[in-house]
Amino acid sequence: KRAQKEITDARSFANETLISELLPVIDNFERALEHACGEQGDESIRDGVRLITDQMFGVLKKFGLEEIKALGERFDPGLHHAISEEESADAEPGTVLKVFQKGYFLKGKLVRPAMVVVAKACA
Repeated sequence: KRAQKEITDARSFANETLISELLPVIDNFERALEHACGEQGDESIRDGVRLITDQMFGVLKKFGLEEIKALGERFDPGLHHAISEEESADAEPGTVLKVFQKGYFLKGKLVRPAMVVVAKACA
């Protein structure tokens, strides 16, 4: 049974390396979209990049990729990587205020934690 489980796990996570390599591509597309959304951004470029991003994420979803919800959630060190803390009168301490890099699961296994800014109490 254990050997069969190892074989099943190996098959399930065979694409993990590929997906890990493609995640930075999605990050760059999302950054390009943010910049293209400025006043000087060309609408056709923005729409094209959005379509590519959606298409790529759709493909990765077929293979079991899921985005970790982080913004507004309670900080979880198992899912989130805090890169800084920020004082906030609006958010409860320990709440995720900003997401710098999205985190992902592959078939329920953490592939990459979300890089976040966490709220702390005002001094």
